[in-house]
Amino acid sequence: FDPATVPIGQFIDSEFRITRPDGRMRWISAHSIARSDDSGLAVEMIGVNRDVTEEKLAEASLRDSEERNRLALEANDAGTWDYDMVTGEHRWSAQYKKLWGLAPDAPADPALLHPLVDVKDWEVVHRTWAEARDPAGTDVPRQVAVARHEDPGAGRVVSHGPRPLVAVEPACTTDGRPCVI
Repeated sequence: FDPATVPIGQFIDSEFRITRPDGRMRWISAHSIARSDDSGLAVEMIGVNRDVTEEKLAEASLRDSEERNRLALEANDAGTWDYDMVTGEHRWSAQYKKLWGLAPDAPADPALLHPLVDVKDWEVVHRTWAEARDPAGTDVPRQVAVARHEDPGAGRVVSHGPRPLVAVEPACTTDGRPCVI
């Protein structure tokens, strides 16, 4: 360290890689502070170093897993949602909104879904959401019909249960009309 430029009394944090004598690379997290003499010149640095290699590997593994999940959802034309039952916040992925025929900037508001779900199926949706919130709820998959804003006549079938919604193409007749909803 350069005693003339090191900040006095401020913690300095850094992370860096080292190669140990055995050839293995490790990540180090360093936390230090400089102490000065009466004239204000840095005379000593005190710190701790900690091996954070396992945390770095876990972060990389999580990033890889998130990327694989994103690719799998994209490849299967699936959208995701989650609902924080403590705060009441709903979060919907862009693909989830697309599956329902909503604009990308539409708020994550379940009231937007109500007019898109066939009337007789709305109770199924409500019951399924209630079961998802109930620890003793069932894990019975459900399917409901969804009318999309951009093409109301060409519905989709949305499988729904205590798991996230996953849209699938409806079973159709040879002329393209849905036959199983």
